[in-house]
Amino acid sequence: MVSRRKEEEGLVEEKHLMISQSLLLYKHQRKIILQMVAGKH
Repeated sequence: MVSRRKEEEGLVEEKHLMISQSLLLYKHQRKIILQMVAGKH
């Protein structure tokens, strides 16, 4: 029972990491797109 709970906590942590990573990636891509748009004008 204890090990299962630890496993679930690990999964939640992993999911959180993935979400924060994709958020960082999204922000980074948005910055690049904004720079490209600004450069076109």
